[in-house]
Amino acid sequence: MKLFFFGGSFDPPHLGHEEIARRCKKLCDRFIFFPCKISPMKKHAPVAGESHRLRMTNLMAQNLGKKFVVDNFELLNDNLSYTINTISYLKVKYPRAELFMVLGADQMKNIENWKDSSKILKSVKIVCFNRGKVDKNVDFNFLDLECDISSSEIRENIKSQKKNLNLEVYKYIVNNNIYLNR
Repeated sequence: MKLFFFGGSFDPPHLGHEEIARRCKKLCDRFIFFPCKISPMKKHAPVAGESHRLRMTNLMAQNLGKKFVVDNFELLNDNLSYTINTISYLKVKYPRAELFMVLGADQMKNIENWKDSSKILKSVKIVCFNRGKVDKNVDFNFLDLECDISSSEIRENIKSQKKNLNLEVYKYIVNNNIYLNR
C-alpha cells in the first residue's frame, strides 16, 4: 500500500491543501492529513484551537473522498509535533505500507533543520509540491502546483478569502466565529 501523509497546522485548511491532496489521489492508496499540535518551526502556536482545526481538516477530507482521512496523533502529543514521531507511529500502524511524505517546497528547503532529518529522509519517500521555489536537481518526486494560498493571509481577512476555502470549512469558521475578531 502506498500511504501518503501530509502534516501541518491547517489553520485553516484551504483550497491549496485540497489541491495538493487531489494531485496525489491517483498516486496513493491512502492519504492522511495530520494537523499538528505545535510546529517546531513556527514562532507562534496556531490561532484556532486543536478541536476546530481537527474538525475543519475533517470537513476538507470528507470533500475529497474515501481515500482521504485525518489522524489526530500529533494533536494527542503533549508538546511539539515532530515528523519523525509521526513516521514511527505510521510504521507501527501500517507496517506493510510504503510511506510518502507530502510537503511544499518551502518546507523542503528547510528539512535539514528538522529533528532527525536524516532518519526522516531514509524512512520515507518525499513528494514535494514545487511552487517555483526549489531547485529540481535533487532526488525527490516533484509535482508542480500553481497555487500561492497562505493560511496567514486567509486568517487576516477571512471574509474576502472565502474563495480560497472549501465551502463547508468556511461555514464552520463563520458559525464558530474563528478568525473573525482579528
